[in-house]
Amino acid sequence: MRMADFEKFEQFGLARDLLMKGLRPVPTASLTGLSPDVVRSMCRLLDKPINVYGATGTCIHLCRNRKAQMRWSLFALIYRAIGGQKVMQGVDPHALMTSYELFRNCSGIDETHSITGAWIVAHEMRSAIVKLSDCRVCGLRYLLIFGSARLPLSCPFCDVRDRRPKSQSLVQAVNRELMN
Repeated sequence: MRMADFEKFEQFGLARDLLMKGLRPVPTASLTGLSPDVVRSMCRLLDKPINVYGATGTCIHLCRNRKAQMRWSLFALIYRAIGGQKVMQGVDPHALMTSYELFRNCSGIDETHSITGAWIVAHEMRSAIVKLSDCRVCGLRYLLIFGSARLPLSCPFCDVRDRRPKSQSLVQAVNRELMN
């Protein structure tokens, strides 16, 4: 087997894994180096619906409220911890899949949080469209989303803390917010 054949084999295997987890064809093509036509053909072979219509969205669309911002902040923290500094140079597909699985297994994460959404967060972190920021008040890291009319640039965890009844701790308030 030639080296080029082995590399193509690896690309197809990675594409299959990403598609089986639900990543859309265009992000899959960008992560694997395969053409979008080849990836769509793989979707047909795998009996996966080809969801190619419309834009993949942005973090502004993913984080419509503070609850979503806190949840995607969790994914961003897991992804950064698993992928290290190399995720700032490019989206690492293996770190993406591993991080997404950990994120998905956290309590309270539902089907609306897709691997395509995780790819969007990872892609926009690499592009510096969003970033992980440290809160000066509580010290927690959160996903700072620039350009959102809905979300202020302040910490979502402090926002939840400030809205909680005085009898609740910050952990209880965040858990209540995430479970609703």
